[in-house]
Amino acid sequence: MEKDILVFSGEASDDLAKAVCSEMAQISRERDEISTRFVECKKRDWFNERTPCVQLGHLRDAAAVVFIQSLMPMDSCFVQLCAMIDAAVRASAQKIIVVMPYFPGRQDKKDDPWVDITSAWVLPALEERGGEKLERFISFDLHSGQIQGYAKRPFDHLTALPVLISYLKRERNINLKDVTLVSPDAGGVKRVRDLSRMAKTANIVIIDKERSAPGESVVREVIGNPGRISVIVDDIGDTLGTILEAAKAIKKKNALASVYALLSHAVLGGEKKRERALDNVRNEAIDHLVVSDTVRVPEVFLETGKVSVVSVAPLLASALERILTGGSINEMFLTLTKRLDL
Repeated sequence: MEKDILVFSGEASDDLAKAVCSEMAQISRERDEISTRFVECKKRDWFNERTPCVQLGHLRDAAAVVFIQSLMPMDSCFVQLCAMIDAAVRASAQKIIVVMPYFPGRQDKKDDPWVDITSAWVLPALEERGGEKLERFISFDLHSGQIQGYAKRPFDHLTALPVLISYLKRERNINLKDVTLVSPDAGGVKRVRDLSRMAKTANIVIIDKERSAPGESVVREVIGNPGRISVIVDDIGDTLGTILEAAKAIKKKNALASVYALLSHAVLGGEKKRERALDNVRNEAIDHLVVSDTVRVPEVFLETGKVSVVSVAPLLASALERILTGGSINEMFLTLTKRLDL
């Protein structure tokens, strides 16, 4: 078996891809099983009409090609990823693995008349580009786990949340037994319960909210008793309106509570609503946000002193190493809590 694994990144995930390669290099030194190299695209640009222009390089001697690209912004990043996959197929890549640290699947069902289901055509489109060479997908904290069902290829669904809550213990010296985990809506209860089992926390609070419009919600009730350290857990942090309203409701019920939030994907309003998200971060109801690097966090948020970024690179590198050497992803999750000292 060829040992050379080539890792390319789209423009949304350069830093993460390089960090993953650094982690995998350490793994290969310890186990001497695979050799991973981050490779700069010979060309990764756009024509004036925003058509992607991608040139990868010589791939035929590689055992596998890994593409790492978060789909944010969705329009350009999806098109660029398709172009990269197409280039790899035409360059006779032996095997292609597509890593989408952030897959924007909020439009995952037909909940209104005349709407599309974005997840239903994105994955098939990528599979069509990759053909038989595309072996599998990897992503973190899908908005809905059922999204995997739109893919015909194997889909490894990882979670960043144990890494994020471990940060509270390691860097903030928080005893996780004293933490109350908060689901900001009914849809996130399973996510919170799963994390509760990993982190061995017993107290859970559920926010009963009603969404009045996209990005707008009203808290109806706080179900449970928020503790002195309350941690809101969510997959996507967009304008942070939901997080802010939940934080206000928690502090209304327990004025002494410190409110943290763990967010797998820091969308933070994108380009259109960044100022709104920034205003919400600065609100005194939110004490601190801990987010992953599946999405690049703008420097202006870090300058507030209220946002910490934790990398998923070690977790992703471990998953890739197991996939490439025939190891078990399930076994990785079973040992994850021990590695993170949860």
